[in-house]
Amino acid sequence: MSDDFEEENAEEQVEEQSQEETEEEVEERGSLSGKGGVYSLLFPKGKDVRYAFSALSTILKSASLRVGPEGVKMKAIDDAKISLILLEIPASSLDEVNIGEDAEVGISFDVLKKIMKRIGSRDKVELIIDKQQAKLSVVIYTKKGREGGMYRKFSVPLMDVSEEEVPEPNLAYPIRITADLALMQDVIAAAADIGEAVTFTAAPDQFVIRAEGDGGKSIESIYQSTDELFHEYSAGEEGTATYSADHILGFMSQMRQICDAVTIEYATNKPLKLTFNFSTGSVVLYLAPRTL
Repeated sequence: MSDDFEEENAEEQVEEQSQEETEEEVEERGSLSGKGGVYSLLFPKGKDVRYAFSALSTILKSASLRVGPEGVKMKAIDDAKISLILLEIPASSLDEVNIGEDAEVGISFDVLKKIMKRIGSRDKVELIIDKQQAKLSVVIYTKKGREGGMYRKFSVPLMDVSEEEVPEPNLAYPIRITADLALMQDVIAAAADIGEAVTFTAAPDQFVIRAEGDGGKSIESIYQSTDELFHEYSAGEEGTATYSADHILGFMSQMRQICDAVTIEYATNKPLKLTFNFSTGSVVLYLAPRTL
């Protein structure tokens, strides 16, 4: 058992409760929502929670989640201040939202990513926030949910996260491309094997991905706008920009588990915008350009 978080059962044993006991706990949480500082959200797909939060952990060490009657939102900038990430999971996509007011929840992704690895693709996940005890609990149910009577519960301390207010970039992007995420991630992976930076060059009928490394090594992948890689291709003008290959690859490698496509928007020497839509929400990554 890790020192970073507490699991309610030692040695990975699954605690069993009767359906009656579980329902009593849920009723108690619901009565406290927005009053006693205890809130809960039930996610229908544990896979979405696992990989969305795992993607965030590739860039962020900590962040503040805003939870409320409308669902979950997050806007956070990384320590190096080269990326901005937006997360949104609307209440309409959740099984339950027992929250009567907005609340800020500071979390450590270094700790949370260890818990995310325990979530199975068919599990359901409940987040319980206890503001009085300054604790976040992650409850993992089998696919039957609470009715199954079995769960694992992990608890971690909440953090005091001070974040500067960063507005979302208000940019007009002349280049907008929606591509198959698995194929695009493979292309970025090949580029990352060569160099630390990847360069995108778009023309109305062609998209080129390049990377250069030490010793004269390089890779260039050229695609026509009509190739099967693209679901949508729009380049109102030519544009070239260079970005961190590792940042893109780490994020894509997690999001490809829950997304079929990624929307790429950029302009010459402007921040890259990557949008990932999954079944219960969306994540947007802004990444500052690099200078070679």
